[in-house]
Amino acid sequence: MLNIFIGMCKYFGVPVADEKTVLPTTVIEFLEITLYSSTMECRLPEEKNIRLRAALLNFITKKKITLKELQSLVGLLNFAVKIIPIGRTFSHRLYDATRGFSSPHSHIRIASDLKEDARICLRMFCFTSIESSFDRMLSAHSNSFQMQNHTPGIHP
Repeated sequence: MLNIFIGMCKYFGVPVADEKTVLPTTVIEFLEITLYSSTMECRLPEEKNIRLRAALLNFITKKKITLKELQSLVGLLNFAVKIIPIGRTFSHRLYDATRGFSSPHSHIRIASDLKEDARICLRMFCFTSIESSFDRMLSAHSNSFQMQNHTPGIHP
């Protein structure tokens, strides 16, 4: 079917980017989320998981962090909560800690409650299977691509 479609595109002069064309598969990465059609699951790609783990471990071991580093961590967490929305609960104070600073080089003291939230996020996002089911991924209160948690041992 794909070859017929590509042939029709070429016949009518519609450009097709070969590097963006994917043959039929049960695993594909779309919008930096790995989708598994055979099990109807989506997962955080391993590269993102590694970066998130490193950023959280870096955060936990420091007494102070720059605004730029904290914003980077918050950005990674914001992406991860698309797979496991319950993580938003534990990353909320990290988001709030960026308020009131304007210079990217400002140093922010890392309070113990922020470290504890980061530890919870680390366990939730990095030491469990980060996956969600397709049938529960759309949130009724948002137009964005949202997913519900199916991590073993954590029940919504």
